[in-house]
Amino acid sequence: SEYLPLHKAILNGDWEGAKRFFDENEGTATAKANITTNLYTALHVAVATGKNIHFVEKLVAMLTAASAEALALQNNKGNTALVVAACVGNTKAAEILVNKNSDLPHIRNNRGFLPIHYAAANANKDILRYLLKVTEDFDVSPNPFDEQSGVQLLIDVIVSGLLDVALDLVRRYPRLATLELQNGDTPLKAIARKASAFRSGSHLNFWERLIYSACGETNPLRLLPNTHTRREHIETAGIKLEPTQAGIPVELNSGRDIEDQGSSQASMQTCGRVQLHSGHYFNTAYQKLILVLCRVFEFFVPSSIKHIQD
Repeated sequence: SEYLPLHKAILNGDWEGAKRFFDENEGTATAKANITTNLYTALHVAVATGKNIHFVEKLVAMLTAASAEALALQNNKGNTALVVAACVGNTKAAEILVNKNSDLPHIRNNRGFLPIHYAAANANKDILRYLLKVTEDFDVSPNPFDEQSGVQLLIDVIVSGLLDVALDLVRRYPRLATLELQNGDTPLKAIARKASAFRSGSHLNFWERLIYSACGETNPLRLLPNTHTRREHIETAGIKLEPTQAGIPVELNSGRDIEDQGSSQASMQTCGRVQLHSGHYFNTAYQKLILVLCRVFEFFVPSSIKHIQD
């Protein structure tokens, strides 16, 4: 491919080599070009590697010399470079991008997802926290934190085990606890999937079991299966990541189609990370989360359930 030298320079964090390629091949126009068959630009690839933030800074400066619009270029899935940053957890790159173009957090891809959804689905907490600060919830339509977009975010945060973030979301946007996705999934069901067990031998229905486990006087919350390492799927960015239980397609293709296919070296930094959580953390955090959800649902559940502790 004609872009192979550029692609290799990006993967190596070699700005001088990349700049030389740009200078010899129409400059900024080439920097905006799709250099892979899945329409990744040089910026997409540079952000995905996470190797050299200086490279990203130089490339962003070059692209935005005329207009910040260049930072909003999308690949064949409609993903901007900020989505890539969210997937791989490249917070520094995200800050550089958003500082130059504050519209980026609100650009949805072909399936209607935002960068914040991918940060949540990949359990990349640092960049998720950052995106929560820069993703606005007013004068934006549709609101990222309401309806399908909002409940999808909450479910993915729960599934990823980021319980403190989930608590913050429910406290800021209580309505999310009452919504459900078109496929029928809800935040409470997401919590139930994480639960190890409810009261054994019980014939209580879903709502009764869930509330009993959170509020029952004789049955403390026991929501962590074990205290082992929570496995995250750690895959190179050249491989489609496994979708979350909530249904978001977490995928990132590095564009290895133009790489030397004989190379065994991974082209991108891994997506996802291994996280250690103690049983105490999960028990306490899940208990707090369910209690908050219970308060929201107080007027929505059958009256008999409200007396479950009697």
